[in-house]
Amino acid sequence: MGTCERCGGNTVDLPTKVGDQDLVLRRCATCDLRQWRRGDEVIDLTTVLDLTAEAHASRGAKRSSTRP
Repeated sequence: MGTCERCGGNTVDLPTKVGDQDLVLRRCATCDLRQWRRGDEVIDLTTVLDLTAEAHASRGAKRSSTRP
């Protein structure tokens, strides 16, 4: 748990991995802040969705290249 930068409430960090990127979704239950982070950098949802699409596309390419 951490402290919300906006309201001072408690935050919960939910780590996840997208492709080779380690990301964290930080959420505050008090003010409903939802913030994606890559390390110390705050990134927007569009970036997260782009990373997800890229990871999904490369995973599909790997699968099709291993099929006979």
